Amino acid sequence: MIEEFQRKTIYDSVRREGWSITEIEKFETDWWASEMWQLESTWSPVGKIAFITFMSDPQDITVKVAWEARASLHRPESRTRWDFDFCRMSMKNRWQGELPKFIECLAKLRNQ
Repeated sequence: MIEEFQRKTIYDSVRREGWSITEIEKFETDWWASEMWQLESTWSPVGKIAFITFMSDPQDITVKVAWEARASLHRPESRTRWDFDFCRMSMKNRWQGELPKFIECLAKLRNQ
């Protein structure tokens, strides 16, 4: 679960940096993620696809609170199967301070 303020702030940040959100997938049955956004680049290279996955807290899988956001070029299929190149950001207290670096990392992924 992503707090509404977090959702809007992250959404606005990725849009400002040349991404459109083309799909939002809610995870009802998978314990490891609460939500995944599919992004498509509107900047060069136009059409590049990336994913932001909001990882659920492994200590409390019944509530599905997002404790970390991860961005990658490929859709992750599980909690442990990730590309070597991905970005991460805590969704806890320091998330707003980490957001600029997360967005910068996402821009680097776009250019790979």
